[in-house]
Amino acid sequence: MLSVSQVNEEFEGITNVPLSLPRIVGRAGIVATLMPDLDEGERAALKRRAEVIGDYASKLRF
Repeated sequence: MLSVSQVNEEFEGITNVPLSLPRIVGRAGIVATLMPDLDEGERAALKRRAEVIGDYASKLRF
């Protein structure tokens, strides 16, 4: 298990932002993602940070 960043389709209402989540990695890449249980404070902090990352990513014009 490693903490690996990947753009997720949706996690806690967050879309199109790379998140580092605990993932099982095999020869072919990510095999599974382990979804942590978050309390309300953690959810709010994650969403704020995802917004900041998304704002900066959109300015990079990938």
